[in-house]
Amino acid sequence: MPHIYVIRQTLRSWLRDWGGALTIMALILVIPCAVWMALELGDAETRNWLAQTTYLFFSIVAMMLTFRVARAAHVPARIRRSWLFFGAAFLASGLGNAIWLIYTKALHQEPAASWADLFWLAFYPLILIGLLFLPTAPRQRAERVAFWLDAGATLVGGGMLIWFFSVLPRAGAGLDDPWLTALLLAYPVGDLIALFGVVRIALGSDNWRGALPMHMFSLGLLAFLAGDLGYSSMMMSETYQEGMWPSSLWIAAYTIFAVAAQLQLTSQAALAGQSATDGATTASLNLLPYLGIVVGFGLLLAVTIQNWTRPLGDLIIGALALTVIVMVRQIVAMRENVRLATERAAAEHASQIKSEFLANMSHELRTPLNSIINFTRIISTGARGPVTPEQIDYLNRVRQSGEHLLGLINDILDLSKIEADRMELFRESFQIGDLIQSVLATASGLVKEKPSNCGARLRQTCRRSTLIAHAFGRSCSTCSRMRQSSPMLAQSQYVPRSATARS
Repeated sequence: MPHIYVIRQTLRSWLRDWGGALTIMALILVIPCAVWMALELGDAETRNWLAQTTYLFFSIVAMMLTFRVARAAHVPARIRRSWLFFGAAFLASGLGNAIWLIYTKALHQEPAASWADLFWLAFYPLILIGLLFLPTAPRQRAERVAFWLDAGATLVGGGMLIWFFSVLPRAGAGLDDPWLTALLLAYPVGDLIALFGVVRIALGSDNWRGALPMHMFSLGLLAFLAGDLGYSSMMMSETYQEGMWPSSLWIAAYTIFAVAAQLQLTSQAALAGQSATDGATTASLNLLPYLGIVVGFGLLLAVTIQNWTRPLGDLIIGALALTVIVMVRQIVAMRENVRLATERAAAEHASQIKSEFLANMSHELRTPLNSIINFTRIISTGARGPVTPEQIDYLNRVRQSGEHLLGLINDILDLSKIEADRMELFRESFQIGDLIQSVLATASGLVKEKPSNCGARLRQTCRRSTLIAHAFGRSCSTCSRMRQSSPMLAQSQYVPRSATARS
C-alpha cells in the first residue's frame, strides 16, 4: 500500500508538469508499439513505418527531457553537465534516425553505410563522456582496486557476449570494403561503451545520493545493448527486418531514458533540502560481477554442448560446477560482510547522534551550573551587600554542591570516557575530614526534619575526593528518605599500598 501511495503521488505531480505529462504519454505509447513489433503483428511495411517513426519520436522525447535536466538550476552543476552530454547523445541519435528515415522513405534507399551511421556512432562516446562526469565520493585504495576488479569481471563476461554475437559474425562476413568493415566493427565497440556505462552506474551508485534515476538510465543502456546484439545476430543470419523485436528494445530504451531524466529532475528537488549526512549509509551486495561470470561460463557451456568432445567436454562441465560452488560460497560470505558493514554504519551513525546530543547537553547543563557557582561566590564575598556568617555558610554549601554536581556532569559528558567505556583515576590529596564535614553540611537540610542521625569517625588522609563525596552524599540522601530512625556513621581508615583493598 505505501508503494501504491507513492506511485499515485508521483503520477499526480508529473501530470501537473509538462515534462512529467510528456513522460507519461511516452510510457502509454511505447507499450502497444513495442508489443506490435516484438510479436511481428501486421505486414512488414507497416512495421517498418512504425519502427522508423517511433525511433525518431522517442529519441526526441528523451532529448527534450535530458536537456531540461541540464538546464535545471536546482540540480548540481556536475550532474547537469552529465545530462547535457546525454542530451547531445540523444540529439545525435535522433539526427541519425531522421537521416535514415529520409534515405528509406523519401529516397527509397537502404545503403550499407550512410551519414546516419556517423550520428548513430556518435551516441556512444557522448554517453561515455556524460558518465565520466558523474560525481563520485572519494575512494580508498582498496575500494578502487575492488571497483576495477568487479568492473573487469563484468566487462570480460559482457565482452564475451558482444564478441560472440556481434564481433565474430561481422569479422567473418568477408567484406571487401575495409571502410565498411571498420564501420561494422565500430558498433560492437559502442556496445562495450554501453556495457561500461552500466558497470559504472551499478558499481558506483553506493556513493551517490538519489541513485534511482541513474539505475533507470543503466536499464535503458541494457535495453539498447540487447537491441544492438539482437540486430547484429539477425543481420548476420540475414533474418532481420525493420520493426522486429530489436526495434522494440530500442524504443523501450529511449522511453526509459526519458523516465530517468524526469526522475532526476524531481528527485533532485526532493534531495535539495536534505543534509548529506541524513541517515546511516547502508552497504549492498552487488551481483553484477557474478552475473558477468555467469554470462561468460554460460556462453562457454553453450558452445561446448554444440561442439562436444570427450574428455574436454567433461572437464569443462566439472570446471563449471566448481566455479558455481565457489561463486555461491563467495556470495554467502559477501552477504555476511554486507550485513556487518551495515551494522557498523548504523552504529557509527548512532554514535554520531549521541555525540551531538552530548555536546548540546553539555552546554545546557554546564552553563547554568557555572552561573549558580559564580553568583553564589559573588554574593558570599559581600559585593552586593552585607551577608551574615550563617548566610555565607549556606552560600558556601550551595557553591560546593554546585561544584560537586558540575564535576559529576563533566565525568558523564566527557566523550572520550564514554566512548572508551572506562573511568580514569588520578591522584588527588585532600583532608577527608573536611570533605565529610562539607557533605554533612550539605545534607543537613535533607536530614534536619527526618528521624535520622548522620555522623563521622575520621582517621587518615584519603584520595579521589569527588568519588568519595559522591558516594557519601548518596548515602545521606538514602538515609533521609527512610521513615524510621536509621543512624549513619562514616568512617575513614588508612590502607597501605601493599594491602588488599576491601569493600
